[in-house]
Amino acid sequence: MAVVHFAALMTETWSKSWAPTHIVLVALGVYVTIRAYQISSDPLKSVPDAAFGARYTRLWYLWQLWRGDFQNTNIQLHKKYGKIVRTAPNQYSIDDPEAVKVIYGHTTRFTKGDWYLASAAPQTLPTNLFAQQDQKKHAELRRRFNNFYAMSTLVQYESHVNECISRFSEKLKEFSESKEHIDIAHWLQCYAFDVITKITFDRRFGFLENGEDVGGVIQSIDNFNLYATLMGVFPWLHARLSVFGPLVGLKYIIGYVNQALGERRQAKAQGLDLSTVPDFVSKFFVNNEKDPEGFTMLHIFGGAATNVVAGTDTTAISLSSIVRQLATHPDVLTKLRAEIQDAKAAGKISDPITFQESQGLTYFQAVIKESLRVHPAAGLPMWRVVPEGGVIIAGRHFPSGTEVGINAWVAHRNEDVFGSNPELFRPERWLVDREQAAAMEHYFLSFGAGSRTCIGRHISMLEISKLVPQLFQQFNVLPASTWADIKELNRWFVKPKGLQAVVELRE
Repeated sequence: MAVVHFAALMTETWSKSWAPTHIVLVALGVYVTIRAYQISSDPLKSVPDAAFGARYTRLWYLWQLWRGDFQNTNIQLHKKYGKIVRTAPNQYSIDDPEAVKVIYGHTTRFTKGDWYLASAAPQTLPTNLFAQQDQKKHAELRRRFNNFYAMSTLVQYESHVNECISRFSEKLKEFSESKEHIDIAHWLQCYAFDVITKITFDRRFGFLENGEDVGGVIQSIDNFNLYATLMGVFPWLHARLSVFGPLVGLKYIIGYVNQALGERRQAKAQGLDLSTVPDFVSKFFVNNEKDPEGFTMLHIFGGAATNVVAGTDTTAISLSSIVRQLATHPDVLTKLRAEIQDAKAAGKISDPITFQESQGLTYFQAVIKESLRVHPAAGLPMWRVVPEGGVIIAGRHFPSGTEVGINAWVAHRNEDVFGSNPELFRPERWLVDREQAAAMEHYFLSFGAGSRTCIGRHISMLEISKLVPQLFQQFNVLPASTWADIKELNRWFVKPKGLQAVVELRE
């Protein structure tokens, strides 16, 4: 009885002494003590923080991503602090050309950081090139898809691109007659959507018919990019939320892809020779027939869905940058038109221009490169995890497990590589001696670097190379208001907002 009484007394004393507030305070004290020890023993403790608290919590970085202009913040941080800046605990932004090969080279042992996990549902991770972290699995997966995205394959789709350019030109003629103000960035995304769905499914989404966001697809992808950008900061939370259904914003796209694949399976069952249909899905199915275990229906779905989700923003943003720069730099536009006209007079380009012919327009290629340098599509560091044994970057030793990354926006403002005033648009900077051009090419990260270079970059270049010469031969694109202060929203992809323009048909 005395023992029971003593136990009850101790329980009462414990409950009074250890109220929830006390427990929280003790837990907080333990956490602070552990973090203080980690920081005091951190070999990188002298690296400057992006802001107060950045070495203790990821909340500052999360807030910057939510604001949607981290590319500009990142540039200013490196101007202030130099080559290395801490953006979160164990996470460092780098600005060093020599680090590209170390971090992103083809033989690197660095793996993608956990931020990328939020870009894929756990069940689709095995076929998601963007989110796959395992280097060997990524290499095997990329090997299965590489041939579909080779330029030698993509030029077979030029007729599809020509069809979309023709429809786009018709719409611009209508706008030139009505003198209506249009959001040219939106219409360029409509073009990119119709091209990607045409070459993927052999049918256009229909964006170019009236410019509407068909099925809310553009908004869906914007929502998905916002989700993935923020959730990537706390990827463990993504794994728990994904059990509730499709990734936010992608329900319509998943349904569209499943319907298109179902129709193709039905056509195949009815005897259609898929090898004669020039689109991605047909080629996917042919590959599935040859190797049903190595290239499964999940690969087919993943490839088709990725084309739609990831294959438009990069192209549309790049086109918007080119149009924006040409419309606001009349001297550059005059040179470009002269080059196109001279090539046309010499019989070097046809109508419509082919991709191969566009490669011979030297100044045009410099315009593309410079536009993508000034405004790369992706605006966040490409995070990688330091492998076992650690590594030396920018003169500092980074222990294994540390996250490091280079932001293309930061890299492309490096004066040591791109010369003075790197924020200015100047295509001539690419028309220099081979050594300097090679140095710039090395630090040109618009499509990533190394084995993780964007697999769809050739699609983007095909669309750009064929549209721009025709667009500026036929039309003048004039800013409806000043474009100097156009807002940009960074949700991994940095999209311009409100690029209002007036289109004029040229004589």
